[in-house]
Amino acid sequence: MSTASYNDVVESLLKLHKCYRVQGLLNTDIITKVDFFSKPHATLALATMLWVINSTKRNTLGYSDIVALQRRTAIFLVKSDVSEIEFLKKLLELAPSKLGLDIASASRRCMVEYHKLVDIAKLLNLIKEIISLIPIATQLQIPENLKRGKVPCLNDYEMLPSTNAIADTLIKTMYSEFENMRELLEDPYFAHAMDVMKRKIKVSQLKPSDIVAFSLVVLAILRYHKGAQICIEPGIDVETLCKKIYNDLTSTGADPTTSDIYTLYQELSMRSLMRK
Repeated sequence: MSTASYNDVVESLLKLHKCYRVQGLLNTDIITKVDFFSKPHATLALATMLWVINSTKRNTLGYSDIVALQRRTAIFLVKSDVSEIEFLKKLLELAPSKLGLDIASASRRCMVEYHKLVDIAKLLNLIKEIISLIPIATQLQIPENLKRGKVPCLNDYEMLPSTNAIADTLIKTMYSEFENMRELLEDPYFAHAMDVMKRKIKVSQLKPSDIVAFSLVVLAILRYHKGAQICIEPGIDVETLCKKIYNDLTSTGADPTTSDIYTLYQELSMRSLMRK
């Protein structure tokens, strides 16, 4: 079965939105392309649920996994700005059923490929269920079996949005989760990198070069600690996310070698070579 990337879904949703506007089914523009790449919590929620849809096609997720990820996403969204949740609510207005259309009719009328529209309908249904959980998110419990061992985690690069506009927030989210990971903090190199990041975050001096250098440090640490799984909320594999951040930011000119954190990456790389 074909799988949809994050960009595929964005383009299809924008095409659907334009079609509805032209045909008078919507009175005003309710979303823009910028929304899909500038709202960190909403974009990761969409990415996680898109990964869920693609994973179910491969039968790699069970029902309990899906429910747990929806709960985690609801809890994650509670921490976001209200505008992010409002954006997700507006997306629900694009569901064909909301306008009295079936998927086949909407596909023909708006020239959106049928299989892509099926995925969009599934995605919007999952998001609708998550939004319904937000009022009770603080009371939600994650099943005990998913708190131990390996947990389902988005590990597909294509499912993630461009991180250029949200890398600062993503790296701070990672940093917050790393503060509670004793196994990694026992590594002196990682502890040093965390101290440097703490100072930069505290005085708002975190630059793109620091972000990509820290991403390299994280990747080096994970290579050294083979088997360690780090899955940040709402369900994103850190290694996949760091690779995405690094590639996105370096492609727009960020140079990790200009950050003082890069020296730590070089030392870590040398340690890994000596270990082999």
